Formats: sequence, structure tokens, C-alpha cells
Amino acid sequence: MQVTFQTRLREEALYPLLDAIAALYQRLQRLLFVDLYFRRRPVEECKREYIARHGLTARQFNAMA
Repeated sequence: MQVTFQTRLREEALYPLLDAIAALYQRLQRLLFVDLYFRRRPVEECKREYIARHGLTARQFNAMA
């Protein structure tokens, strides 16, 4: 069984921050795609590099991968 939750933010001042985070993750996802599928780098190598270079957590990297 799968469940989906949704929430609405009342504080519109957070929107620019959330937009910036989404843009960063989108850029990193594209870079990761290139590393994995065109440069054929191992996931483990990319994971170490992306966590160190971009300040991601392992959970964030795994979500992108």
C-alpha cells in the first residue's frame, strides 16, 4: 500500500528558498546523470565526490541517484 501526503505552506517568504534548493538539486541531478551514464563512473565514486564537494547527505545523494 502506498500513501501520499501533501501540505501547503502558508509562509510565502519560504518560496524563494525552496526554489533555490530545487534548482540546485536539479543541476546536481543532471551532473550526476552525465557522470554515471556518459562518463561511466561508478556510483560509489560519485557518491563520495558529491557528498564532499556539494555538501550533500548520503540520503540526498541516494534520492538523486
